[in-house]
Amino acid sequence: MEKERTNEKAIIAGFTTLHAAQQAQKALNSLNVIDLNIDRISEHPVTDWDTRLHNPITGRYPGLANAVYNTTFNRDQSVLVSADPSASGMSAGGDKTNMGTDIVLTVVVDNKDYEEAMAIIKKHGGMV
Repeated sequence: MEKERTNEKAIIAGFTTLHAAQQAQKALNSLNVIDLNIDRISEHPVTDWDTRLHNPITGRYPGLANAVYNTTFNRDQSVLVSADPSASGMSAGGDKTNMGTDIVLTVVVDNKDYEEAMAIIKKHGGMV
């Protein structure tokens, strides 16, 4: 039995700001969009500390990584994560062209709108 062919294509694009992804979303809505989602991703785990206020003056402040990622790590994790260029700012990322790209826009469009959708995403700074 042959698989049913579909007339849809998916695009996954990375953005450095939520605003840029939302601007792309607005522009994409002029096309035949089947599904669209914007998410924030992180290579580091998120904990319940996200909702707590961290204050370095109180002494209950583990370090740089906790401030940058707005979450908590144990002491060992904090030291390692703080050494990452995305936390320390001590590097432009070298050849990592995706540095700071933590916003992901996923869109499913009709085949006929695929090229235009790609152009819209790239125009708004998306990396495909």
